[in-house]
Amino acid sequence: MTEKAYAKANLFLDITGKRPDGYHLIKSVFKTLDFLYDTVTLELNGSGEITVECAVASGKNNIAFRACECFFKFTGIASGAHIHIEKKIPAQAGLGGGSSDAAAVLKMLNKAFGSPLSEQKLHSAALSLGADVPFFLYGGTAIVEGIGEHIVPVADLPEMNYTVEMGKKGISTAQAYAQIDRQCGLVHGDIDRFFKEFPYACFNIFEQAAELPEVFAIKKQMLAGGAAAAVMSGSGAAVVGIYLK
Repeated sequence: MTEKAYAKANLFLDITGKRPDGYHLIKSVFKTLDFLYDTVTLELNGSGEITVECAVASGKNNIAFRACECFFKFTGIASGAHIHIEKKIPAQAGLGGGSSDAAAVLKMLNKAFGSPLSEQKLHSAALSLGADVPFFLYGGTAIVEGIGEHIVPVADLPEMNYTVEMGKKGISTAQAYAQIDRQCGLVHGDIDRFFKEFPYACFNIFEQAAELPEVFAIKKQMLAGGAAAAVMSGSGAAVVGIYLK
């Protein structure tokens, strides 16, 4: 079985609080990018062994491995699988590549075994793997809140053309949140204004803490080249250019 695992852009991203367990609460608008994706291939086997082949991270170091383990744990199914991932989505980019791969694995396994997990249980399994994973079960455009568990589809966002560019330096999600936590006087976004003035009111709170000069150089270049807006995606470091059709 093969599934395309699409990247996502955060067109709006704000932090609304922090839970006692340390998880940050977000309010964001996610959009899948149909021109940028990993290709995930899954083959079942009866060995009970899970293997992952990927140029970026193989074996247990890949979230796809944990997605497979998670599915078998949630369902009680005893099986094995080999997963091959052809990576196109860059790492440490804020584009959700690993999360999208994990969601693709969950969807393929659930289909292969006749849907033993309901939509709600599949959602719970995805959330246990990471905040972005549940969104990738559905894709499209959606408002995502909480720690990623609240997803409301958006159907009326105007159509635009999108590009993605990333500098040489990335940043881990943990690093980005640590930088945010050290900041004082952060300015928060206005999601109502975002929808009224899209694409001109795109917002990412992480830009206020980003120590990535290339991000701002790329944004400047995109705007000078005719983009209606340019915004860093996720916790960085990819920049999404948005162009009027």
